[in-house]
Amino acid sequence: MDPKRIPARRRVHIVDDEPQVREALALMLSTAQIDATAHESAEAYLAAAPLGEPVCLILDNRLPGISGLELLKRIAEAGAEAAVIMMTGHGDVPTAVAAMKLGAFHFVEKPFDAEALLNSVEEALSRAEAIQDLQAEALAFRSRRELLTQREN
Repeated sequence: MDPKRIPARRRVHIVDDEPQVREALALMLSTAQIDATAHESAEAYLAAAPLGEPVCLILDNRLPGISGLELLKRIAEAGAEAAVIMMTGHGDVPTAVAAMKLGAFHFVEKPFDAEALLNSVEEALSRAEAIQDLQAEALAFRSRRELLTQREN
């Protein structure tokens, strides 16, 4: 990592229809100096966050309207580099397998172990930061390549 590079804000999006869960997760993340943006539905998340940017997302599976799995599918179809931690109070093997096939970073059952979840979030944030670094390097390379003459190219 470039020492002059300003570290990206550590932000996690929380999508859960239960206000108490959103508040508890935001509080837990704040203890680790991680900013949280809470959304009460998949629709609210889609309205607030662009699908294309690398992001860490804690996503409840059972949501009114668009389900967590459906949102995960849309994120995957958009080619977004999201580290999605699926969370459910009604976990079963087929749901976990479907989430992992769609690219979920991790699958957690409620009630969750705070320390284990925080470790997963830290891993997901590291992954998102690495992806941002690679995207920045690729953009810089393309910019430099455009400056080459036809002969140099």
